[in-house]
Amino acid sequence: MGNSQTIQTQELLTEVVTVAKRISPRVDEVVVAMYPPLDPRLLEARCTALVLSVNHLVLVTKHACHLSGEMDWIDQKMADVEEHLRVLREASLSLEMSKWMAESLPEEDETSTATAQQTQSESSQV
Repeated sequence: MGNSQTIQTQELLTEVVTVAKRISPRVDEVVVAMYPPLDPRLLEARCTALVLSVNHLVLVTKHACHLSGEMDWIDQKMADVEEHLRVLREASLSLEMSKWMAESLPEEDETSTATAQQTQSESSQV
């Protein structure tokens, strides 16, 4: 009985270590995403991947250590992180929308300018 429990504990600890090793590369990816030129969508995606890795580590650790109610503060902190991700997502969407509008407005200006010039030509010919 004790031997199988030791094996199970070793497997759980191995899983904790494996999941923890995934976090460092995710942090590196977030840092690289912050270098100019900054792509807000890429930064959001990298931050989301990091948060998912940390959430995975929390779940695996809770399971391995048989923790539930004792770690409510971690759940609160992860909820806070999710709120930061929501703000980052909104900023990313806002920037994308403003880029899209800025790109579409010059086309409309060119069209309206061409139409105005055509109208002026027609009125001067009359």
